[in-house]
Amino acid sequence: MPGSERPIGIAFLATSHPHFAGRADSLREIAGVRVVGVFDRDRARAEAAAARYGGRVESAESLLADPAVDYVLIEGENGENLDLALRAAAAKKAFVVDKPGAPDLAGARKLADAARRAGTFAQVGYHMRYSPAFEPARRIVSEGLLGDLSLVRFHASTPAGALRDFWFTRPEDMGGLVFLDACHVLDLAIALLGRPTRVKAEIVKYEDGGHVFEDAAAVIFRFGKRTLGTLGLTGWEANAWVETWDMAFFGTEGTLTLGIHPPWYRLYLKEPKGSYPRGWSEWRDPAFPGERNYLFEQEDVLARLRRGETAARVGVDHAVTIVEVVDEIYRSAGGAPR
Repeated sequence: MPGSERPIGIAFLATSHPHFAGRADSLREIAGVRVVGVFDRDRARAEAAAARYGGRVESAESLLADPAVDYVLIEGENGENLDLALRAAAAKKAFVVDKPGAPDLAGARKLADAARRAGTFAQVGYHMRYSPAFEPARRIVSEGLLGDLSLVRFHASTPAGALRDFWFTRPEDMGGLVFLDACHVLDLAIALLGRPTRVKAEIVKYEDGGHVFEDAAAVIFRFGKRTLGTLGLTGWEANAWVETWDMAFFGTEGTLTLGIHPPWYRLYLKEPKGSYPRGWSEWRDPAFPGERNYLFEQEDVLARLRRGETAARVGVDHAVTIVEVVDEIYRSAGGAPR
């Protein structure tokens, strides 16, 4: 990996994913990087990306063989992403692949095995981990400020009709709403509480939904021995995307609620602890642009690469755990409805 003597060389492998522009635009704000080349199976898309971000249009093979490429960003469909990430690992290139990293559990495990063998930096693109609300929540929960947690709850959704979008209707994927949307919240929940020890779920598919997979779901978790959790999902919400997504933690010494975007949290403590007073504390940033999470993510990734680190904040083993929990949800509910 280059030091300060030359920029980090980046290759874009696939550019069709809706998250691509957020990550690619954020890289333009970061000094010391340059786009070496772009591959997309649709040459017009590749040419458009190269015109906007720089670099030459090349095959995936030539970019992965190019010693000037230090870091690969993979932003295609889930099956395509898995193939390209496996090839990046085989070439021992550092990479970020968009979440969930594969179209199913077997693919996620295959990717984790390949990344482990390669020994290079590998991250799955759960960019909501970089929400400004997450780190305060992590500290509050990990430092025990809430006391013994008895109940936690999570909510995620899509706007009404979004489940008919191309990205939620790929037949090769293991599911829709739970797999592709709730995975973001599962990333945060598992990062805060660990893997759930039990999962029970109910999933519904509406006759008039007009798409491939599930329309709504309700999940009950057990975390450890004492903490129960709930996850509510709907694909038919009136609000804009992510606006109502929230999390809540109820403990013997305090209560914490937070939102992902716009980021906010509200904390109640029986007694002052750490830097927080007794009673209610509140923080929110209603003007925070959600795309800024991509910038925070890419800054973190590039800083780790410059330091020669292979450990990722959201590594592929963690991503496998998320998909394993998704699989448990579907199996508990009798399978992903199609």
